[in-house]
Amino acid sequence: MQSFTQNVHRIETSPDRCGGKAGGGARPPAEEESIRLIHRAFELGCTFYDTAEAYGPYVNEEIIGKAVAAFRRDIVLATKFSPFLLSGQDWPEGKLSRAGVRRALEESLRRLGTDYVDLYYQHRVPESCPVEEVAAWMGELIDEGLIRGWGLSQPTEAQVRRAHAVTPLTAIQSEYSMMERMVEKDVIPAYQTLLCILSSILIAFCLGRKAFSAG
Repeated sequence: MQSFTQNVHRIETSPDRCGGKAGGGARPPAEEESIRLIHRAFELGCTFYDTAEAYGPYVNEEIIGKAVAAFRRDIVLATKFSPFLLSGQDWPEGKLSRAGVRRALEESLRRLGTDYVDLYYQHRVPESCPVEEVAAWMGELIDEGLIRGWGLSQPTEAQVRRAHAVTPLTAIQSEYSMMERMVEKDVIPAYQTLLCILSSILIAFCLGRKAFSAG
Protein backbone atom coordinates (compact mmCIF):
# COMPACT_ATOMS: atom_id res chain seq x y z
CA MET A 1 0.00 0.00 0.00
CA GLN A 2 1.10 3.58 -0.61
CA SER A 3 0.59 6.07 2.20
CA PHE A 4 -0.29 9.74 1.91
CA THR A 5 0.82 11.09 5.28
CA GLN A 6 -0.11 14.51 6.57
CA ASN A 7 -0.41 16.27 9.89
CA VAL A 8 -4.19 16.13 9.50
CA HIS A 9 -4.73 12.53 8.47
CA ARG A 10 -3.31 9.45 6.77
CA ILE A 11 -4.63 7.99 3.52
CA GLU A 12 -3.45 4.62 2.21
CA THR A 13 -3.95 3.39 -1.34
CA SER A 14 -2.74 0.74 -3.73
CA PRO A 15 0.18 1.72 -6.02
CA ASP A 16 -2.23 1.87 -8.97
CA ARG A 17 -5.19 4.10 -9.53
CA CYS A 18 -8.31 3.75 -11.65
CA GLY A 19 -9.01 7.02 -13.43
CA GLY A 20 -11.66 8.64 -15.54
CA LYS A 21 -13.42 6.77 -18.31
CA ALA A 22 -15.21 9.83 -19.70
CA GLY A 23 -12.51 12.46 -19.88
CA GLY A 24 -9.39 13.58 -21.69
CA GLY A 25 -11.07 13.54 -25.09
CA ALA A 26 -11.22 9.75 -25.24
CA ARG A 27 -14.38 7.92 -26.25
CA PRO A 28 -15.58 6.12 -23.11
CA PRO A 29 -16.85 2.53 -23.19
CA ALA A 30 -20.47 1.77 -22.42
CA GLU A 31 -21.51 2.29 -18.82
CA GLU A 32 -21.88 -1.44 -18.19
CA GLU A 33 -18.37 -2.09 -19.49
CA SER A 34 -16.95 0.75 -17.41
CA ILE A 35 -18.52 -0.67 -14.27
CA ARG A 36 -17.23 -4.15 -15.10
CA LEU A 37 -13.70 -2.80 -15.54
CA ILE A 38 -13.85 -0.92 -12.24
CA HIS A 39 -15.08 -4.05 -10.43
CA ARG A 40 -12.25 -6.03 -12.00
CA ALA A 41 -9.71 -3.41 -10.93
CA PHE A 42 -10.95 -3.72 -7.35
CA GLU A 43 -10.69 -7.51 -7.50
CA LEU A 44 -7.07 -7.10 -8.62
CA GLY A 45 -6.28 -4.88 -5.64
CA CYS A 46 -6.82 -1.34 -6.91
CA THR A 47 -8.12 0.84 -4.07
CA PHE A 48 -7.64 4.34 -5.51
CA TYR A 49 -10.35 5.76 -7.80
CA ASP A 50 -9.94 9.22 -9.31
CA THR A 51 -12.56 11.26 -11.13
CA ALA A 52 -13.70 14.88 -11.62
CA GLU A 53 -16.84 16.87 -12.24
CA ALA A 54 -15.32 18.01 -15.56
CA TYR A 55 -15.08 14.45 -16.92
CA GLY A 56 -18.14 14.13 -19.09
CA PRO A 57 -18.88 16.60 -17.62
CA TYR A 58 -20.48 14.91 -14.61
CA VAL A 59 -20.94 11.51 -16.32
CA ASN A 60 -17.79 9.94 -14.94
CA GLU A 61 -18.67 10.72 -11.33
CA GLU A 62 -22.05 9.05 -11.81
CA ILE A 63 -20.46 5.91 -13.28
CA ILE A 64 -17.77 5.74 -10.59
CA GLY A 65 -20.43 6.19 -7.90
CA LYS A 66 -22.49 3.28 -9.21
CA ALA A 67 -19.44 1.08 -9.67
CA VAL A 68 -17.90 1.49 -6.20
CA ALA A 69 -21.11 1.54 -4.16
CA ALA A 70 -20.65 -2.00 -2.89
CA PHE A 71 -17.10 -1.37 -1.64
CA ARG A 72 -17.06 2.38 -1.04
CA ARG A 73 -15.63 2.14 2.49
CA ASP A 74 -12.76 -0.05 1.26
CA ILE A 75 -11.32 2.43 -1.24
CA VAL A 76 -9.89 5.91 -1.53
CA LEU A 77 -12.18 8.05 -3.68
CA ALA A 78 -10.86 11.28 -5.19
CA THR A 79 -12.62 13.89 -7.26
CA LYS A 80 -11.92 17.41 -8.46
CA PHE A 81 -13.82 20.65 -8.88
CA SER A 82 -13.18 22.96 -11.81
CA PRO A 83 -12.33 26.58 -10.94
CA PHE A 84 -14.44 27.54 -13.96
CA LEU A 85 -18.19 27.21 -14.44
CA LEU A 86 -19.10 24.10 -16.42
CA SER A 87 -22.16 23.39 -18.56
CA GLY A 88 -25.33 23.93 -16.55
CA GLN A 89 -23.56 25.71 -13.69
CA ASP A 90 -25.16 29.13 -13.84
CA TRP A 91 -24.06 30.05 -10.34
CA PRO A 92 -24.04 33.73 -9.33
CA GLU A 93 -21.42 33.00 -6.65
CA GLY A 94 -19.02 31.53 -9.25
CA LYS A 95 -16.74 28.60 -8.48
CA LEU A 96 -13.82 30.19 -6.61
CA SER A 97 -15.85 31.23 -3.59
CA ARG A 98 -16.66 29.50 -0.30
CA ALA A 99 -20.23 28.91 -1.49
CA GLY A 100 -19.11 27.81 -4.96
CA VAL A 101 -16.60 25.23 -3.70
CA ARG A 102 -19.13 23.84 -1.21
CA ARG A 103 -21.85 23.64 -3.85
CA ALA A 104 -19.51 21.85 -6.27
CA LEU A 105 -18.63 19.34 -3.57
CA GLU A 106 -22.25 18.74 -2.60
CA GLU A 107 -23.15 18.02 -6.22
CA SER A 108 -20.17 15.68 -6.61
CA LEU A 109 -21.19 13.82 -3.45
CA ARG A 110 -24.70 13.41 -4.86
CA ARG A 111 -23.41 12.04 -8.17
CA LEU A 112 -20.95 9.75 -6.41
CA GLY A 113 -23.60 8.47 -3.99
CA THR A 114 -21.42 9.06 -0.93
CA ASP A 115 -21.35 11.36 2.07
CA TYR A 116 -17.62 12.14 1.88
CA VAL A 117 -14.65 11.97 -0.46
CA ASP A 118 -11.18 11.01 0.65
CA LEU A 119 -9.35 13.47 -1.56
CA TYR A 120 -10.76 16.67 -3.08
CA TYR A 121 -8.73 18.62 -5.63
CA GLN A 122 -8.95 21.98 -7.26
CA HIS A 123 -8.75 21.04 -10.94
CA ARG A 124 -6.20 23.52 -12.34
CA VAL A 125 -5.05 26.62 -10.48
CA PRO A 126 -5.25 29.93 -12.39
CA GLU A 127 -2.68 32.59 -11.53
CA SER A 128 -5.50 34.75 -10.20
CA CYS A 129 -6.72 32.01 -7.84
CA PRO A 130 -6.80 33.03 -4.15
CA VAL A 131 -5.10 29.79 -3.05
CA GLU A 132 -4.93 30.82 0.60
CA GLU A 133 -8.70 31.29 0.66
CA VAL A 134 -9.30 27.99 -1.13
CA ALA A 135 -7.02 26.30 1.41
CA ALA A 136 -9.04 27.78 4.27
CA TRP A 137 -12.32 26.60 2.72
CA MET A 138 -10.86 23.13 2.27
CA GLY A 139 -9.86 23.12 5.92
CA GLU A 140 -13.47 23.83 6.84
CA LEU A 141 -14.66 20.91 4.71
CA ILE A 142 -12.09 18.64 6.38
CA ASP A 143 -13.27 19.75 9.82
CA GLU A 144 -16.86 18.94 8.82
CA GLY A 145 -15.89 15.44 7.65
CA LEU A 146 -17.02 16.05 4.06
CA ILE A 147 -13.49 15.47 2.74
CA ARG A 148 -10.51 13.72 4.35
CA GLY A 149 -7.81 15.63 2.51
CA TRP A 150 -7.29 18.04 -0.35
CA GLY A 151 -5.00 18.70 -3.26
CA LEU A 152 -4.14 20.88 -6.22
CA SER A 153 -3.92 19.88 -9.87
CA GLN A 154 -1.13 21.47 -11.93
CA PRO A 155 -0.07 24.10 -9.35
CA THR A 156 3.07 26.20 -9.39
CA GLU A 157 5.69 25.96 -6.64
CA ALA A 158 4.54 29.27 -5.15
CA GLN A 159 0.92 28.12 -5.08
CA VAL A 160 1.92 24.89 -3.33
CA ARG A 161 3.80 26.76 -0.63
CA ARG A 162 1.08 29.38 -0.09
CA ALA A 163 -1.73 26.84 0.08
CA HIS A 164 0.16 24.39 2.29
CA ALA A 165 0.85 27.12 4.85
CA VAL A 166 -2.90 27.49 5.46
CA THR A 167 -4.19 23.91 5.27
CA PRO A 168 -1.58 21.16 4.70
CA LEU A 169 -1.88 19.63 1.24
CA THR A 170 -2.45 15.90 0.99
CA ALA A 171 -1.51 15.49 -2.66
CA ILE A 172 -0.56 17.21 -5.88
CA GLN A 173 -1.67 15.89 -9.26
CA SER A 174 0.58 17.03 -12.08
CA GLU A 175 1.39 15.94 -15.59
CA TYR A 176 4.76 14.18 -15.54
CA SER A 177 6.14 12.19 -18.43
CA MET A 178 9.07 11.92 -20.80
CA MET A 179 7.55 14.88 -22.63
CA GLU A 180 6.61 16.96 -19.59
CA ARG A 181 9.16 17.18 -16.78
CA MET A 182 8.69 20.74 -15.46
CA VAL A 183 7.62 19.49 -12.02
CA GLU A 184 11.19 18.24 -11.47
CA LYS A 185 12.42 21.84 -11.46
CA ASP A 186 10.52 23.21 -8.51
CA VAL A 187 7.25 21.45 -7.58
CA ILE A 188 8.83 18.15 -6.49
CA PRO A 189 11.61 19.89 -4.51
CA ALA A 190 8.99 22.09 -2.85
CA TYR A 191 7.01 19.04 -1.80
CA GLN A 192 10.15 17.44 -0.39
CA THR A 193 11.03 20.50 1.68
CA LEU A 194 7.47 20.64 2.99
CA LEU A 195 8.04 17.15 4.46
CA CYS A 196 5.48 15.53 2.19
CA ILE A 197 6.34 12.18 0.67
CA LEU A 198 6.85 11.95 -3.08
CA SER A 199 4.13 9.33 -3.48
CA SER A 200 1.72 12.17 -2.80
CA ILE A 201 2.50 13.56 -6.25
CA LEU A 202 0.01 11.70 -8.39
CA ILE A 203 1.17 11.30 -11.93
CA ALA A 204 -1.27 12.25 -14.66
CA PHE A 205 -0.75 11.37 -18.34
CA CYS A 206 2.42 9.39 -17.54
CA LEU A 207 2.59 8.13 -21.14
CA GLY A 208 2.68 11.64 -22.56
CA ARG A 209 -1.04 11.72 -23.32
CA LYS A 210 -1.48 9.86 -26.63
CA ALA A 211 2.06 10.18 -27.94
CA PHE A 212 3.20 6.79 -26.64
CA SER A 213 -0.11 5.08 -25.97
CA ALA A 214 -2.35 3.07 -28.24
CA GLY A 215 -5.39 4.95 -29.54
